[in-house]
Amino acid sequence: PHPAKGKYQVLGAILFSGGTLEWYIEQFGYKERIKLEARNVYSMLLNKAKSTDIGSSGLIWFPHLRGTLADSTSRGALIGITSSHRKEHILRAVIEGLCYELRSTIESYEELLGLKIDRIVAVGGATESDFWLQTKADITGRTIEVPSILEATSLGAAILAAIGVGIYKDYYEATDKIYKVRKEFKPHPERSKKYDSYYQNIYKMIYPLLRQLNIRINRQFLSK
Repeated sequence: PHPAKGKYQVLGAILFSGGTLEWYIEQFGYKERIKLEARNVYSMLLNKAKSTDIGSSGLIWFPHLRGTLADSTSRGALIGITSSHRKEHILRAVIEGLCYELRSTIESYEELLGLKIDRIVAVGGATESDFWLQTKADITGRTIEVPSILEATSLGAAILAAIGVGIYKDYYEATDKIYKVRKEFKPHPERSKKYDSYYQNIYKMIYPLLRQLNIRINRQFLSK
């Protein structure tokens, strides 16, 4: 149940989504660099990724590093890599892959609930990257809204506490007074059109094509 009367929460997750960036940083040797250099290596890496073409020059990241809630046998994949791809292409593909997976999740919600989702509220560390947020808007085709207070858990606790002690009469009054939008990102028509083609014609095919292969891989390497 949702704190607002008559509403419910539908929970879902992209497993290891934020952790994927940390995985990339560790595997490509940036972890020690972060410790040694007194500058924002995350920002530097994302700026390099931003400098590449949308679609990562045909490189597709399938972000199932820890499977999914529905299928633990599913595995991640880096598809379409060639000798011309660089580390920044891979990072951009990682960002795009996570956004494709978010779109897939949103579409599942819409089908299940029979409604249209046109706005997403984004919180957490990834909201520090405008590039990531704009990519999320372009791929999902939805407006991305970033609240002024990024610590969503703390904000939610404060709202519930304020209602509990009688400062606000209900959830709606509390959020109207407390919740403020810091910035928002709208889909760019041209980029969204390209991303929609990549999503419909490539990304949506990956899971069914890899499913039996991943089952075999798990049997070969994980079975006792």
